[in-house]
Amino acid sequence: MWVYKAVVKPIVGQQFVSLDGAVVFYKQYAGTVGFDYRQHSIRKDRDGVVVEKHVVCNRQGFKQRVSRVAKTTLARRQRVTNMVRCKAKVVIKRKSNGLYVVHYFKERHTHSMCSIIARQFLKVNRSLDAGHQMFIASCVRANIGSVRSYRLFKEIVGEYSSVVATGVDFKNFKRDLMAYILNGDAQLFIDTLFKRRELCEAFDFEYDVDEGDQLSRVFWADAVSRKNFALFGDVVSFDATYRTNRYKLVFVPFTGIDNHKRSITFGAGLLTREDVDSYVWLLEKFKKTMCHDPICVVTDQDPALKVAVALVFGTSKHRFCMWHIMCKVGEKVGLILSKDEVFRRKLNGIVWNKSLDSKSFEEAWSCIMEEYGLGDNDSMALEKHAMDVYTISVFYDIQVEICAACYSCQVVSLCDCDGHMSYGIKDGAQRAWYVVSRWTKGACLKPIFHIDDTIVDQSSKVENVRIFTNLLWSDIYACVSLANGNIERLAQLRRVICEQRQLFLQEGSEDGSGVVAGGSKQSVINSFCGDVSQGSTVEVRDPIQAKNKGSGKRLKSKREKAASKCVKQSRKCHTCDEYGHNSRTCPLNG
Repeated sequence: MWVYKAVVKPIVGQQFVSLDGAVVFYKQYAGTVGFDYRQHSIRKDRDGVVVEKHVVCNRQGFKQRVSRVAKTTLARRQRVTNMVRCKAKVVIKRKSNGLYVVHYFKERHTHSMCSIIARQFLKVNRSLDAGHQMFIASCVRANIGSVRSYRLFKEIVGEYSSVVATGVDFKNFKRDLMAYILNGDAQLFIDTLFKRRELCEAFDFEYDVDEGDQLSRVFWADAVSRKNFALFGDVVSFDATYRTNRYKLVFVPFTGIDNHKRSITFGAGLLTREDVDSYVWLLEKFKKTMCHDPICVVTDQDPALKVAVALVFGTSKHRFCMWHIMCKVGEKVGLILSKDEVFRRKLNGIVWNKSLDSKSFEEAWSCIMEEYGLGDNDSMALEKHAMDVYTISVFYDIQVEICAACYSCQVVSLCDCDGHMSYGIKDGAQRAWYVVSRWTKGACLKPIFHIDDTIVDQSSKVENVRIFTNLLWSDIYACVSLANGNIERLAQLRRVICEQRQLFLQEGSEDGSGVVAGGSKQSVINSFCGDVSQGSTVEVRDPIQAKNKGSGKRLKSKREKAASKCVKQSRKCHTCDEYGHNSRTCPLNG
């Protein structure tokens, strides 16, 4: 809530150490009285030192009239003027000893002052300090817009009057922040990847540019991803997703399944084109980073991916995604049969049963085809190797396996291999199975591991500015919650923070992060962008907007083909019965 302060007005002869100090004093006076100010004119000596400065009321001057000719030729929006020839101002002059003194002060205004309730919205009483700016920058990282960040800040401080800024101020700062990194997104992204590799040797990435030095493709994988691939990289699945960034680049994540049957990421890439060359480049970088081919690769039915997988992963088995295949069952067998619960149950019992061998699968498949008269249906698109695809079943499959093992399995051997216990188990069919370390609960919990003869210690934290900032905010919220509404505790906490704030303001120095203690806009932007400064050399230019989706290379289903035919026709003109325009823009009405 805005608090009314006692009026301390300038006095002729009042001295200040600096010119900025004099202007700040008049600014505080204007905010307390209830008017806005603006810096009017200055006079400098031969050395460029300001010797005289005029600071006037914001309503000084008058609106210039526009001639009738200009009004007819130039369309301008009518605006309400706030200039009423106000004479209130202060004149500050520099003395021979270097001090600045109030030479002239006009107190009387020709207009009424702003009310006490509305004074909080004056420009002189609104400011975005370092706290506001860092909060907006954090919201930008979380993809939170200006309006929502303004409302969120209001919930933190209690009410809108306590924000000491408006929603427009939040929008303007975000605009300046985005304008600062304009045409430097790609360079900022690549520089961030270089910094991550400096912090961790196991972090690996590659990028490529086109003829115009525009970013065309990127691949990266951190230490945890490479560790996960070493443990669970037998089966790798990757697919392209769209509309995840402003440049419409194709995001290609490499995913797998861990020992808890949860999806994990092995790496990721960004592509501007979905052609064979781009996919070959991406898969080669993935293979180079992981040092070996996966046993099985699961993709959708993209022809470019099929060619790229065969070229790069020659020893891997390539399988199509069962989910994509089963989505087409309805259009293949017809509408009536696709809704038959008995048929779906029998079909799923064959397709999703990974315990069937090839001969058993063929026999069961032939039976269901013959039972429902589907033997002559050549359009049935289900692949024979669908039984080998790994699926995501969290609980029920494990429950079945445990129950079956209790009655039909037995432990036949036990050995210690490199610190891991291996159990030899036989089931009723006399087949041997081994429980390796990748299926244990502690497989993902080790903080120290080896990658390419490099020891990666995940338990050690990198002491950088962002980590300390996050920890500080966590401690602040924890202290506020521990106060639990106790007015004495809250007052004590606020007193400590205010004392530290005043100490930082008095020091006026820079810390290691480059953020000025006073909290200028430029310092906050620099902390947000890192070491990338405006006007610096940009070696990697922003990519062009990709046009991949709908390229026609992917195999389309009948449903997609039918939907593409039902395109909305253009508007019909009721005057000439032609398409492409309406009656208002019809040539016949010209």
